[in-house]
Amino acid sequence: MSDEHPLAPCPDFDLAELQGYDPTLLLGGKDSADSLVLVLAMAFNDLKGMMWVGEQLKKCKPAEAAVDARVGQWAGMNSQNKRLLTGILFELIVAMESADKKGLLDDPAVTSAVDAAGQSAKGAWGLLVAAARGKDGSGEMKEFISAVRNRSAFHYDRTLLSDGYRKKFSSDPKTALNEKAYCSVGTTMEQTRWHFVDAASQAVQEILDPNGSAFAEANEHFKAMNVALKHIVENYMDQKAATAEAKAKAM
Repeated sequence: MSDEHPLAPCPDFDLAELQGYDPTLLLGGKDSADSLVLVLAMAFNDLKGMMWVGEQLKKCKPAEAAVDARVGQWAGMNSQNKRLLTGILFELIVAMESADKKGLLDDPAVTSAVDAAGQSAKGAWGLLVAAARGKDGSGEMKEFISAVRNRSAFHYDRTLLSDGYRKKFSSDPKTALNEKAYCSVGTTMEQTRWHFVDAASQAVQEILDPNGSAFAEANEHFKAMNVALKHIVENYMDQKAATAEAKAKAM
């Protein structure tokens, strides 16, 4: 990065100083524990990114729901953040299922990294493993996460979105918030927002999770799981680096 074009500061963007591992540490290939750790590191970064967006939205949360363009945009972006977080969690579980079929969840290097992560991280990891293996009553939550991912987060399900629109603007009791299909149409992208589809999307969430408990339960897992992923990836990399250094010294 040149001195003439420094990175503009972003809020809550502090990072530790850069450090580097030998890049050969993760060249084990697609059916190795290395490939699983690459997935875990990617999931960590993706979850962290979406959680950062969520934290920034919290700082400008409207005091109450109102017929207001900025309030509507905030609600739409907050809903999107929840959907994408849930979708990322589903993708992580699917990747863990695939890794488990190759025996990677029981690879000694992985289990050693998990064991060194501490009890809290091990508990969160255990929930992920249970979901990947369909054990310990994880089926209902996994089914919900799958529905959000496949019909609301990473795919645009026109049937469900239409159902949400009908719910919000036809079936639900009339209020100031749904008496019109609101939008903000300006001369630029920044000035434009189709609030009516945000409302439909929020209604889809109500359809998928009528009492709000499933989203609440999923939200409780996000931070704990990402803390666990942080420690597991860190331990794995440190242990591989130490093993490689020991081998080099023995030669």
